[in-house]
Amino acid sequence: MFGLHLRMCFGTQNMDGGIMANSEVFAIGDPLTYDTDGFVIVATAGTRVIGVSNQAVTAAANNETVAAAKVSYIVGNIYDYYEADMSAAVTATNRSQYCDLTGGTGAVQMDFGTVADNTAQFRIAMLDPRQESSTTRVLVNIAEPEQLAHTQN
Repeated sequence: MFGLHLRMCFGTQNMDGGIMANSEVFAIGDPLTYDTDGFVIVATAGTRVIGVSNQAVTAAANNETVAAAKVSYIVGNIYDYYEADMSAAVTATNRSQYCDLTGGTGAVQMDFGTVADNTAQFRIAMLDPRQESSTTRVLVNIAEPEQLAHTQN
């Protein structure tokens, strides 16, 4: 399982859409961010997350100036929890630690190599949420949403 899959939502689940960057490819469950021109792209390690794609779509090569098509996404906030895979096995000591993501469109995972006690894009809330004896499946929430960018370093 790649990507982020919403498991628990506290409060209202807000949907939004943003104009896709030219030729950008999105899969359901991809975390999203803005590029330097304000167009939506798949998030990379260290970027602030605006939400999680709930649509699989590819933007046209001239989307920014011609079609202006949007990708639909669930607005990211610190109260929603997503099921995700880690890039390596986690243990009980990793619960409540932070990590960045790794991978690209359709292959996003949480990066075990970035697990730390200080802030990163996501916070590990639970290990093995399906209780299947998985050492790599986790429940995470967005620790660095774009909406709270003013409070981050």
